[in-house]
Amino acid sequence: DLPKLEENIPEAFLPDILLVHDPEQTTRHTSGAPNEPVTYRRVVYRLPQSGGVKPDENEVPQSLTDYTLPTKGSDTEERVAHLHLRKTNQLGTGHHSSVYRAPLTLPPPLSAHSPTGQVTVAAKLAFPHCTAHALLHNEARTYNAFPEHAQLHYCGYNVVPPCHYQVPVGPIVPKFYGFYLPVGEDGKFLDEFALHGKEHKTCHEDEACRVPWISPILLMEECGEPVDPEKFMDDERCVIPLRVR
Repeated sequence: DLPKLEENIPEAFLPDILLVHDPEQTTRHTSGAPNEPVTYRRVVYRLPQSGGVKPDENEVPQSLTDYTLPTKGSDTEERVAHLHLRKTNQLGTGHHSSVYRAPLTLPPPLSAHSPTGQVTVAAKLAFPHCTAHALLHNEARTYNAFPEHAQLHYCGYNVVPPCHYQVPVGPIVPKFYGFYLPVGEDGKFLDEFALHGKEHKTCHEDEACRVPWISPILLMEECGEPVDPEKFMDDERCVIPLRVR
């Protein structure tokens, strides 16, 4: 009975560190005791820059070239949140990942008006294939590029060409709460291939190899309902309701 996290959180208040309580090894971690949380760190993908030489997609980068760590002042403590994963809380599966409803304890000063102070979010984890990891990284790049207003609600009705009558305008995509990668006891990211989400040269989506990498975690708003477009009325075909996201 926890409430869903539906509010937009400014980037300055997103967790820097995510302690993932995963006793069933949903993330496929193998280190530590089952009751010990796995540590993840949030990364922010850089927006593409114009000009320059495009890197070879088949090469494994040797440094953090695709993304960076969130900027923090020297006197600013890192924000720590707790995420709880259970396989029984699976919301569904897709082409390259599974999505779980996950209780989240927000970092101070954020909190929720619930008995435990928690909210629920959707946590997306990659399948154990190199191409699935690459696709989840690509999804994180895409969410990082979305403007904030694409995730927000708006009141009232608007005239949106080519429609000739007023329609409600809602969010286009779910709210994005960060992309997180696993780190070891020394605080360094794990595995160079998994770190950058690069698939192997000889792999493709139809013949992807299995990999032992711990899955990244993409956190987003838990929203949407399955829909059948064939059952849409004419006015529903002109409006993209919240439930189709």
